[in-house]
Amino acid sequence: MGALGSSLGASGCVERLIHDLGKGADGDGDGGTTVGDDGPGETDQSRPGETETDGVDPGTECQQPSDCGTNQTCFEGVCVGTGSLRISLSWTVVTDLDLHLYVPNGDWMSFENTTTAYGELDVDDCVGGSCINQQVHVENIFLDASAPRGTYGIQVVNFDGRGAADYSIEVAGAVNSHFFGHLPASDFAQSEVHEIAWAP
Repeated sequence: MGALGSSLGASGCVERLIHDLGKGADGDGDGGTTVGDDGPGETDQSRPGETETDGVDPGTECQQPSDCGTNQTCFEGVCVGTGSLRISLSWTVVTDLDLHLYVPNGDWMSFENTTTAYGELDVDDCVGGSCINQQVHVENIFLDASAPRGTYGIQVVNFDGRGAADYSIEVAGAVNSHFFGHLPASDFAQSEVHEIAWAP
């Protein structure tokens, strides 16, 4: 673990209440209030310069990139957003793995803060055990060219601990890398912080 990872400690661990507030009792998202309503992570408006995705919702199943919309690609059978940098997590067990991204300017992106001025977490799967895609489960963050340069930290958290899971992270675009790991069936089990350097 690099300097970034050691300085983060347990900050990647978040409270269950925050994640489940926007979900109904059955985990389908129909009940409760979403944390951050009208806040920076909960806007329906496009960011400046953002292109519509031709009506293809992120998380839609696909077989090839042409099945997805503009500014999307097909990752592990799922349409995900792309940009100057894409960080995509995949796993195959029904458990709620969450993708966390620590940004060099001090920002933190996850299900709790899905949108910044330069990026978005557009696919969040297996919330409350309810998985969008049945074979491979995916979470995805993409960043545009205005994102800060420097060392990024990528962490995976087994939010509900329903099951142990192997995971894979693909980083594509300005930086290309792959990371692999395993998380036990334990609430809030955290991976090491995988670091990438996005040079100026």
